[in-house]
Amino acid sequence: FFFKQKTAYEMLRSLVGSEMCIRDRSGTTEERISAITKLRVLTSKVDHPPLKAIVKTEIVKDLIAFTNDSAARWLNEKVLHEILWVITNIASGDKDDTKYVILSLIHI
Repeated sequence: FFFKQKTAYEMLRSLVGSEMCIRDRSGTTEERISAITKLRVLTSKVDHPPLKAIVKTEIVKDLIAFTNDSAARWLNEKVLHEILWVITNIASGDKDDTKYVILSLIHI
């Protein structure tokens, strides 16, 4: 099988779409879950995941806020797993990525 890797541009375009959907509180549950899953896939890339671009969006703070939102009825165990997977992937980047995640957790 031939697997075409996405270019950096394609990954960033996907990131922007996911970020907007996650932050847009009027989006449907399905759209939010799909966006979080896409974000997890982006952070799981073996070769050069766009962690710096994701950190710059500060979406981690939104993801952490979701985990603390008791009114978020759409936040089930599967979605929580996806969110924590994204955060873990970012924290496993370089020392600056780890520091960003830790500071985001402290300031919630």
